[in-house]
Amino acid sequence: ATKYPKITQEYFSQKGINVKIYELYGSVELAPLVGLARFIVDIVETGTTLRENGLVVIEPIRPSTAKLIINRISYKLKSEKIFPIIEKIEEYLEK
Repeated sequence: ATKYPKITQEYFSQKGINVKIYELYGSVELAPLVGLARFIVDIVETGTTLRENGLVVIEPIRPSTAKLIINRISYKLKSEKIFPIIEKIEEYLEK
């Protein structure tokens, strides 16, 4: 079960594993608890929600990163509002 059926299909196809994928929205980690799926593919930051539901990471599929995307015109015209946000993000990441 996953919110990411294309990534999931690609991953298992590359491994030569035939799988039935259930596309879900919301709390994917509940799928094994209600008997809908034996495994899930989801984005995990700390793994807390997985552990809370009795699940463990078997194998990472790919890393994820966050990107800040700003429209070029807004970047120029609203820089006085945008730069303080960027600075706060940078300060937080330096901790």
